[in-house]
Amino acid sequence: MNWQDIVHFFSIGCDDIINFSNSSGDLSSPKPENTLLYPDNTQCKWRITISDINQHIILSFKTFDLEDCNECTCDFVEIFDVVGPKQISLGRFCGSSLPGPFYSSKQSLLVVFQSDDGNGLAGFTASYSTVLPGAGLFYLAFINC
Repeated sequence: MNWQDIVHFFSIGCDDIINFSNSSGDLSSPKPENTLLYPDNTQCKWRITISDINQHIILSFKTFDLEDCNECTCDFVEIFDVVGPKQISLGRFCGSSLPGPFYSSKQSLLVVFQSDDGNGLAGFTASYSTVLPGAGLFYLAFINC
């Protein structure tokens, strides 16, 4: 891939980083007007940051339909727990199985969506809200009973 291809790859899609600061919200993969599929060669980033230090974030996917390929190197969503300057990957996902839910360890998550040059599908929809610390541990304990 030459430098012109790289510039073109990252110039299609979302503007810069989309920031969310409300206590709840929705996000979804982009879809050009009058289409049902996400575009090729797209990268989008959503940073969810809440101000209440007594709360954490839960991110849940409602729908999920991305190209499925080995090690999710084609089209993927990757979730990062953001702690200060560190971004810790909570996983990279593709295919049609709903990932998550995901819980932040502090007040910020980063969601990255990337597509390659073919086989776009319906994409994803997700929502987030705030929860009390430990809510994720309660959820994990409940489903493992």
